Amino acid sequence: MVVTFDTKPTTFGDRLIVTGTYAVDDTTIDATEFFSEIHACFSMPTAATDIDTRLLRNLNFADLFTINLSTNVITITEGTSINGVLAAGADNAGKFMIIGRRG
Repeated sequence: MVVTFDTKPTTFGDRLIVTGTYAVDDTTIDATEFFSEIHACFSMPTAATDIDTRLLRNLNFADLFTINLSTNVITITEGTSINGVLAAGADNAGKFMIIGRRG
């Protein structure tokens, strides 16, 4: 697991914005040390894993984040679905931004 948090979070009032990066196959982002409550989480993959540009409809540009509101742990799953089942872990490395109430 290679999730890293940037060293300078941004605060406004009792809200906090934290940014960082995650690697391929990372499955969770543990934000418990920063937040008492998470409001939103966004991701921007740094590269797509599918190198065949002719198949743009099959490219997966975004992994999916699921926020567990009671633990403040974010689960990362692949953005592509095989028979309706999402695979655990990021299929792209990327950057994230989390917004929430300071812990």
